[in-house]
Amino acid sequence: MAAACLRRDVPPEILPGHDRQQLDAARQQAARVEARAQPGRPIIALVLAAITAAVSRAARADAASVFFRQTPFRALGRSGTDILADLAAVAFCLLVSAATAGLAGNAREAGSRESEQRTQP
Repeated sequence: MAAACLRRDVPPEILPGHDRQQLDAARQQAARVEARAQPGRPIIALVLAAITAAVSRAARADAASVFFRQTPFRALGRSGTDILADLAAVAFCLLVSAATAGLAGNAREAGSRESEQRTQP
């Protein structure tokens, strides 16, 4: 029953005292794990965005090249290479937006923690 109540929408009042303590401990552990994993996500998104930018730039340059037959993208053809460049550019925009939002959230949380520490005696 305690495992079913890990969701936040299930009230812990229906549990006996011992199960409620286990539930609280499990929620605290889940919060700690989530807080540790959170800062790395935007950085991974930025690395992936840099990779997609490089792919987009390389595909765009190779599609316009006179030596297209000697490029790594020759199997896709020129139109396939153009489509790949466009998709990589869209993926870049999405990843950069996600990374920016994630870093802004991390900064906001750090700022709120710092202001809470200043107000506590």
